[in-house]
Amino acid sequence: RSFVIAITNGILISPEQGYSNWFSPTNFEWSSGGNASGYRLFMDGGLLYEGSGTNFSIATNFQAGTHTWHVAATNGTEFISYGTNSFFVSISTPNLISPSNGLNSLIPIDTFTWNSSSNAAGYILNLNGTDIYSGAADNFTSSSNAGIGTNSWFVIATNTTVQIFSSTNTFVVTLPAPLL
Repeated sequence: RSFVIAITNGILISPEQGYSNWFSPTNFEWSSGGNASGYRLFMDGGLLYEGSGTNFSIATNFQAGTHTWHVAATNGTEFISYGTNSFFVSISTPNLISPSNGLNSLIPIDTFTWNSSSNAAGYILNLNGTDIYSGAADNFTSSSNAGIGTNSWFVIATNTTVQIFSSTNTFVVTLPAPLL
């Protein structure tokens, strides 16, 4: 007679259910359960790892949004699923660098810079209620200057599923006094 030794269920350890951060998790870990000789790690329905280890490290940033993962253990004959965990990756808020908030300038402003945001695929720069730039860079030089008077600007970090708004900076451009 032959028989199959049943696999006992293991536990998904990390990233834990409900994990939420600006950064993608870099390590997936699960317990071995019993009688398993191999594992398959799936994320968002696709196979991410297959082997005998109970952890897998990855250096890829995931898209912002909700992701699911689960492990299927095998003894060479059958598979058993360990259940499913989900985690959320956000985009970090962009911080505006220049022009700084409250700046008073006698020189027209045409260059805007901000910090890069974790997991952002691109940015939208809004000046005085108008989107003047959309792209992947964390700076933009406009072909026209901000107008004389009070100006406000903000940046939106974007990804396929999430948009995060920066604070709004205000700056003033004034005309220099005439030379006498």
